[in-house]
Order: sequence, then structure tokens, then C-alpha cells
Amino acid sequence: MLIRKIIRKDIPQVAYIHFQFLKSGIISHLGESFLQNFYKSLLKQNSTFTIVAVNGSKIIGFATGATNLKTIPMIMIFGLWSCTLISITKNPLVAIKLLQMPFYPSFKSDDNIGEIFSLAVIPAYRRQGVGVKLVESCKREFKKMGYSHFQVAVRKEMYAANSFYINIKLKKKASAKFLNEEIIFYGN
Repeated sequence: MLIRKIIRKDIPQVAYIHFQFLKSGIISHLGESFLQNFYKSLLKQNSTFTIVAVNGSKIIGFATGATNLKTIPMIMIFGLWSCTLISITKNPLVAIKLLQMPFYPSFKSDDNIGEIFSLAVIPAYRRQGVGVKLVESCKREFKKMGYSHFQVAVRKEMYAANSFYINIKLKKKASAKFLNEEIIFYGN
């Protein structure tokens, strides 16, 4: 297994994994096509990165981090407005969630901290250390960017994800409500 930064040709596989295995996230509701455009736009950002786990030619997992999450809504509104609009016409209820996005706790924070905002591993490759290697790689990437601390947010009802972060020795830092769900923040 190889862990490396995303390249353009990885984007369709990453978008597919995101869409299939991170279904509860807001941007997942915008569809796989939107996600492809989203990850293309992230390649151009200095404050974000995506790390992929590769087995042969197959992406088996990925993690995306940012040092300034406030840029994400701006990317969606200004950089991807046409894709966002098309996705909303296909799924109008997602517009309500998008309007609440600026109130996501990390978007309001002024903390000088990195955040892993998406991490997924294909089920057949879980419990084999892939997620751990992705988190470790993100931690190194944050350090290169000048951030010694990072956090990850997980919905409380995502029991396996919460257990994973506890098992890799991240500490519960805070919790908050967002879209009527409790979000738990873990960090180093």
C-alpha cells in the first residue's frame, strides 16, 4: 500500500469513495459529479490537501485536511457555483443544509488548528491500518504547513468512527450541535 498526495487522475475514485461511504456529509448530498469538481478545486488551494491510500492502481481510502475551513463555503459558492446550483436543482432539500453551512463550528472558529474534514476507507480495507496511516500522513502534512495541532469532527452516532479516533489516541476536545446532530471534535 502506498500513501501519497492526490493527483488529478485520482479524483474520480476519491469522489466515488466520498459519495459512497460518507453519505451523511452535506457535500455528499450534492452528488458524485459535484464531488469530482470539488476535489479538482481543492488541488488549487494552498490551505487544503488530500492524501490517498493506493493498492495497486486502486484508491482504497483518502483523507482531506484544511488549515482554514472558512475557505470551503467560498469555494462552493464562488468557485463551484454552477455545480452547486445544478446539484441543488436535483436535490432541493440540500439547499437548506447548505444555507446552514457557515454556522458549522469549525467555520466560525479562529483557532490556529488544522482539521481533517473527510476520511474514508473502502470497507474491505478497514481494520488493516489504512485509516491510521492516512491520519499520520495528515498530521505530517499539517506540520509541514506550520500547524502542530489538528482536529477531526465526527457525528456522535458514527460509533465506529468515534471508536477509531479514540483507539488511535486522539482526545475528545469539544462537542457542538450542527443540523440537529451532535458533533464530537477529537484532536492531538
